Amino acid sequence: MGPIAEDSKANFGLGGDGKSISTVDADGVALAAIQGLNQKLEFANTENAALRAQSAEMGARLERLNALLIERTHEARRDAPSQ
Repeated sequence: MGPIAEDSKANFGLGGDGKSISTVDADGVALAAIQGLNQKLEFANTENAALRAQSAEMGARLERLNALLIERTHEARRDAPSQ
């Protein structure tokens, strides 16, 4: 079901007499929707890049902590008295 001229006029102030929707009006509404979606996409891409960077940083930190844990475990075994 397509848009109704009366709704278009009420929601967007478009549609002239409220009995028809001109192609210019419909195209303008579509363009505004596309621009809004593009803004959301740009925000999501920026947020995604930040989260990827944070994830990479946390992964590197985890690797360093894991290496330190292994090193300390070897030191503790080496220094432990023999049974």
